[in-house]
Amino acid sequence: MRTERVWGRSDLIRRANDALAQGNNVIVAGAVGVGTTRFLSAVEESLPGPPMELVCRSGSSAVCRLEGAPDEVVTDAVGVDAVIARAADEGIVVVVDDLDAFDAPLVEGVVDAVLRRGARLIATIRTCPVSSTADERFSALQALS
Repeated sequence: MRTERVWGRSDLIRRANDALAQGNNVIVAGAVGVGTTRFLSAVEESLPGPPMELVCRSGSSAVCRLEGAPDEVVTDAVGVDAVIARAADEGIVVVVDDLDAFDAPLVEGVVDAVLRRGARLIATIRTCPVSSTADERFSALQALS
């Protein structure tokens, strides 16, 4: 997708990029279907370098995707910490779509690693949680604000 196809959001894309460039994290929240994933893709395309993507494989595992490297499956806080440490060391932005789909321990692992390692994160979360553990996941994200 090309950034210019996200109508009326160029200012928000610029603001997200500015926040990331200043070392801040960006959480994009919205109900299912409002365009958070499309917005995330537009920001991702406008980054100066390739991002590291964490993709939920199941609630308790994620696949780490980094251009030029084989996919890596992470299933716990130690694995999450290792991939986020690599992103922080290399100045790579970590991109996570639907962070709320991860189990609470993985969300906490992502948040903890981002904060401890000084990584930059842009993530989407759905504001219409569908599981009973959603409150735990959302409370973990408070540390990023």
